[in-house]
This record gives sequence, C-alpha cells and structure tokens, in this order.
Amino acid sequence: MTTREKLDALAANLWWSWQPDVLDLFASLNPEAFAASVNTPAIAIREADPKKLASKAVAAKVDAAYDRLQAYLAAPGTHADTPRTAYFCMEYGLHESLNLYSGGLGILAGDHCKAASDLGVPFTAIGLFLRDGYFQQSFDATGWQQESYPELLPQNHPLSLVLDRDGAPVTVTVHLGDTALHLQAWL
Repeated sequence: MTTREKLDALAANLWWSWQPDVLDLFASLNPEAFAASVNTPAIAIREADPKKLASKAVAAKVDAAYDRLQAYLAAPGTHADTPRTAYFCMEYGLHESLNLYSGGLGILAGDHCKAASDLGVPFTAIGLFLRDGYFQQSFDATGWQQESYPELLPQNHPLSLVLDRDGAPVTVTVHLGDTALHLQAWL
C-alpha cells in the first residue's frame, strides 16, 4: 500500500481519535487545514503537501501507525463470548471533528465506545446522525449568544451509508405521532 492509501485507511477508522500520536501525524500533514477543519484527518490528508507525503520521515510514521492499527484490528476480542451489546444514545462524543454531542452525556457515551473497542467487547452504538450536528456557540461584541450549525459532511469522516444486498440505502422508519420518518442508516 502507498503512504496515501495507509493514511486513508487510518482516517477511515475512529481508532485515531484516541491515539494522540496519530492525531499529531494528521496535524503535521497540513496544520492550518487540520485546525480549520476542527481536526479532521480526511481534510488534512486532502490538503497535504505532496512533498510532505513523499518524505521518508512521514512515510515511517504512517507505516508505524498503520501497523499499530492493523495489530489492533487483528487482536482477538478479550470478551468474544460476551453477548453482543447494543448501546443506544442520542449523542456520541467520539472526537470534536464529529460534532454529534453537546456535552457530558455524549463524552461519556463516546468513552464507552472507545473502551468497548479497546476491550474487544462485541458492541454496537446506535444514535442519530444530525447533518448539522449540535450548534456551536459564540458571543457577539454585545455579549449575545450566536449559534451556528456547521454541516457535517460524511465524506470528511469515517462514515458510510449502509446498503442492502441490492446496493440500495437501508432505511429505518421512526414514528413520531402520526408522522412516519424514513431515515437512512449510516455506519
């Protein structure tokens, strides 16, 4: 695999979100783009200087991170005989670039997901994917709260639409009173 392919594979697994050295690697590819995107690896990769991607020092760091991810994924689950767990929560604080949380509950839920992954617990987190995420708060010069809802673009994150055997998007129907919402499933 090329360095770019390994970087893409790293960015496609949220494992990076609790690996400070891998986050530093992504940041080093293009510090300005990484910071402006709220630390989004896919954007740092897309905006990386080709010379930096071709450097032996970066390639060595990418190889080491990629090898660690592969070892992590190949490790047998320590609780493989444990029943599968479905974890339902409205929000998940997995990383600040994936704005699917508003506070403590989301951070706790994200930490549960990370710990379950590290322990090899058969675990599925189920929640809402809000394209506009939770609002970001700021204050104007007079002290009034200002809200913004930055759009969460799936192509910038390790998210993919769930498809059925025929390649059609899987939908979930949720009934709210007399209204039926047909929502697409994302993984």
